[in-house]
Amino acid sequence: MDITNLNDEQKKELARAHVARLHDSLPKELQETAFSLNSRLPFKATLLREALIHRLSDLAEVALKLCDANQLVPAFVMIRATMETTALLCRLDECTDQFIDTKDILKYSEFIKKGLLGSRDKTTPEESYNITTIVKHLGKKYKGFENMYNALCEYAHPNYSGALNSYAKTDKQKFIAYFGKQYQIIPIVFGYELLIHCLELFSHYYDDLGHKLKEVNNYFEQNPNNDADY
Repeated sequence: MDITNLNDEQKKELARAHVARLHDSLPKELQETAFSLNSRLPFKATLLREALIHRLSDLAEVALKLCDANQLVPAFVMIRATMETTALLCRLDECTDQFIDTKDILKYSEFIKKGLLGSRDKTTPEESYNITTIVKHLGKKYKGFENMYNALCEYAHPNYSGALNSYAKTDKQKFIAYFGKQYQIIPIVFGYELLIHCLELFSHYYDDLGHKLKEVNNYFEQNPNNDADY
């Protein structure tokens, strides 16, 4: 959706509407018996899809509250996390497309396994995907996505953007440094804009995945000789 013609208040209201709509659409349960008995892959892929929408909703609600409170740096940190979540869902959509085309069960299973059980601190035996790599991959499809993500990373760390440029202003003539959020240069409406784009992109792929995962399930229903352990 093109939001360039919206004023600041309209952008805020649109962001709130997206967050509310996302919350209201959250799935409450997922019954494995509703999927093919010939493979657990359709259920696992859907399980990852639904876990990601719950994560996104949680992050987006906090990001919205932080924007409303004009807490720019924490808001940007949360929005950065929503972008990572969206990037992983988009990658799931692409991998599902690839499975539909190639029927490479092992490759699809490996992606789902890492998506569900991956970690970096050895909490699980599976190593998670490098989220920066996934963000870069999505950036090739959507110009500006990776650039925006990298910009938000500067706020997630105590770098120039996330510290001095957000909380201080120096008066070189008076030799005084003033501190406070009122000196931040980036307007908070930028956070609402990023949140809108992220939620719209996530919703697009979430809906798209719903149709594709039905196709994956139908494949296993029609091919009962595949290994059910996948």
